[in-house]
Amino acid sequence: QGLIENIMLSYTLRQILNKIEMFKKSINFEKLQKEISSLINISEINRKNLRKIDMKSIYEKYLSNTNLFISYKELGDKFNLPEGNYRASVLGKIAGIINYISFYCFKKIMLGSLIINNSGISGSGFFVLAQALDLFNENKDDEEEFWIREVILVLLKSEINF
Repeated sequence: QGLIENIMLSYTLRQILNKIEMFKKSINFEKLQKEISSLINISEINRKNLRKIDMKSIYEKYLSNTNLFISYKELGDKFNLPEGNYRASVLGKIAGIINYISFYCFKKIMLGSLIINNSGISGSGFFVLAQALDLFNENKDDEEEFWIREVILVLLKSEINF
């Protein structure tokens, strides 16, 4: 089972990186960069500076109607995983590993933020890990705002080549 999970992990990571690469070639990415750089110094992009920006507005303008995200359902169907707890467990584990690796190995970003649930944002495990990494405080932070900031950080800071 470890080999199968490794293959699923590799596939998922490759899909995320492909979606980032495709989005970065789009006009929406250019507009996103332009708007954010008009609000903050783009060379100083970080979580703290992004708190100054209305994330939900940015999301609606540039990200909501794109092919940037991968759903848990799409991954579960691709891997032929049965519906239910097993599917959720395997896919949550894969998303968690991707977030953990990308955070510690690549510019403190969470690539798994591009994996979304039926609500259109990352699942609960994303926020649990973010809290463990001291990035998110469930008592002070809005989940959707935090998630959008993480997606934007991924897009603006990901220069990862495998």
